[in-house]
Amino acid sequence: MCRKKRLIVTEYHQFLDTHKASRVFKQLKLPENEESLIRLQLCIDYAGIIEFLQMNGLYQCDANILHKLLTQLFFTDDLHLVVGDLDYLRRIGIDNCPTWFKKHSTFGSPGFIKNENVSCSSSNKQCVDKLAEVHINEDIWKLPDVCSFFLGKSSSTSSIRYDLESIHKQCKNDTNLPLASEVLQSYVMAKSAFLKRANKNAIKYK
Repeated sequence: MCRKKRLIVTEYHQFLDTHKASRVFKQLKLPENEESLIRLQLCIDYAGIIEFLQMNGLYQCDANILHKLLTQLFFTDDLHLVVGDLDYLRRIGIDNCPTWFKKHSTFGSPGFIKNENVSCSSSNKQCVDKLAEVHINEDIWKLPDVCSFFLGKSSSTSSIRYDLESIHKQCKNDTNLPLASEVLQSYVMAKSAFLKRANKNAIKYK
């Protein structure tokens, strides 16, 4: 930011936000395995973002539907993710913000259902602890929907979707949801499994 000239300099991302992912991949025309690997890497990047925010006591609170959430994430030129909207970062367990929950929703649903607007005083530890759990769980609840969008429905990512089925179902449980770090670890393991299968097939068809 240049205050004297009243200028703000920001990064330009040519591929724009991630709700246009299908268009981006169609434009790039990547080899099948390479595209699948990048799609999985987007899942890894997003889980890493959620883990980073939660480790720093923060969460995003204004993404009530999948489309809205995707417009807050941008592709870098090397097809990784960056967060483009930080206006609605709130402190976990403290800040007043609408929370978005599972409610009569099915696995893979693109929408996040609004729950009551709740806030706590930082001196009320019991309320803070309970609300912190709410805020953390709402981020975990969204992870499978975001990752499923990135992976798409191509047959080339079917093995990845299979590998992630268990952790994604855990993210949609009413209780005992996994930590962001556990989801991230599952994504990284799925990447290793995919690379092993790809290498094995490459050797097989030489």
